[in-house]
Amino acid sequence: AAPVYSAGNLTTNPLPGVPTNVANYYNRAYFTFGNKLFYSDSLSPLVATNAGQSLTVGDNTPITAVSGLPIITTSSGNVAALVAFKAASIWQVTGDASITNSLSLNYITLTTGCIAPRSVIPTSFGLAFIGIAGPFYLSGAGYVYPINNGLSGGAPSDLQAPFQNTTSPTR
Repeated sequence: AAPVYSAGNLTTNPLPGVPTNVANYYNRAYFTFGNKLFYSDSLSPLVATNAGQSLTVGDNTPITAVSGLPIITTSSGNVAALVAFKAASIWQVTGDASITNSLSLNYITLTTGCIAPRSVIPTSFGLAFIGIAGPFYLSGAGYVYPINNGLSGGAPSDLQAPFQNTTSPTR
């Protein structure tokens, strides 16, 4: 009748430290710690049965945020992905470990990332987020676009200009 809240580590194979983010994908909890995505057992968010239940995401820079994203394909309609943001890159997790050879990690972009973890917002057109150069969105088709007012004609928009000379880009 009431939700159960608990604090603790994963059982069987604990996390190496306190995770910075958690997201639900494929009925598993995905925890971030440094540049790794650790995932729990299906339908058991506090249990990791196997020691190898993790993915290493790109280089040694930490993952700043994770979020689910519906993605569009031409042949099978809408499916889902988990998006892992780093400061200068975006990565996509698809599939599941319980389906043979379907868990996959691919980069979306290696030049744009998210610097503000709480700025990732699911919208009707994709995921909106704040990058080092301003506000962006990641579409359901996997394209990264700057958010602008549409009046700049290719020049940096008034929405991106405040980010160009910032001294503390995470604020």
